[in-house]
Amino acid sequence: MARKKSVKRNSSKKLFRTVKVDKKKFDFVSGRLIFFILGFVVSFGLYLFNSNPFLEEVFIFLSIIFGFISIAYLIVFLIFLVMKVIKK
Repeated sequence: MARKKSVKRNSSKKLFRTVKVDKKKFDFVSGRLIFFILGFVVSFGLYLFNSNPFLEEVFIFLSIIFGFISIAYLIVFLIFLVMKVIKK
């Protein structure tokens, strides 16, 4: 029996895709990051200075939500900064 030769494919695709970080995306993420950090600070401040137990629960819940969302936007913001530095 004849052996078949293995055919190697030369892939023209790059392993890593280059993603452009344009100013519009960067401004969007930084604006949302500032908004959610301010929301966290305000809701946490209202939690500390409030005496109503129901409103304390609401404000601590809001501060937890704003905190987690701001951490997510902070991660995206740092990724954009690293991509900008690597691009240059």
